[in-house]
Amino acid sequence: MTNQKTSKSFVSRVKQIKTEQGVVVAVLVDDNFTKGEADEHIKQGLGVAEIRIDLFKNTGLGHIKKEIAKFSNVPTLVTIRKKIDGGNWDKPEAERTSLIRSLAEIVDAVDVELSEPESLKLLSPILRGCNCDLIASYHNFDKTPSMNDLLELIEQAKSANASAVKIACMVQDEHDCARLAALFHCEREIPLIIIAMGPLGMHSRISFPALGSLVTYSPSDKIPAAYGQISFSDMIKILKVVYPNFYCQDLISSS
Repeated sequence: MTNQKTSKSFVSRVKQIKTEQGVVVAVLVDDNFTKGEADEHIKQGLGVAEIRIDLFKNTGLGHIKKEIAKFSNVPTLVTIRKKIDGGNWDKPEAERTSLIRSLAEIVDAVDVELSEPESLKLLSPILRGCNCDLIASYHNFDKTPSMNDLLELIEQAKSANASAVKIACMVQDEHDCARLAALFHCEREIPLIIIAMGPLGMHSRISFPALGSLVTYSPSDKIPAAYGQISFSDMIKILKVVYPNFYCQDLISSS
């Protein structure tokens, strides 16, 4: 079984879900799911499967493809997060880009850090040719940069021909949160995914989608929450209260 990609791009599909439901939950998943467990997460409200390959026990290409196929009924986003950016990947960058290239034809989007401009330059045309969107990301686990620096990150993502930009920063006070929220009021010409990390930023995972954030992230119930994340079960309960149109839609095909 392989992921059946549609003619619509990842961003277009996510925007459509967001229009209908008000919010889209991108759920972090590893290779510890049965097909039944994957289907159950989708039934409960998983809108995007973020396939965190850096968390996989087995990174063989055949194994990865089988795991991706379990989430073939929803948009799939592959992330191979480096240790410096909060992930587990510690192998050479060339090996990471090679793996991404091998998966571009069967997933809907790929997340690559803005700190890897050469990888972005290499992968952008390849992903575009495979109808696979590029999400350019930035993570700062220490602080929230100045507004000028944040706007520069968005410009870097646009220059890399990214389909969307993800900015996740640690917040120390309400001023940091407000600065991140202010990004939604700036002319940007690229979809934003903005996250305020840490305990003080937990609310952003609920409120920022209402301001315009493309998706909100949550770890599956099989992965421990960190950096102010909200577990999947808790996230779904909250979203049902905050977003009136959010509902649990059965996206499993009958075939």
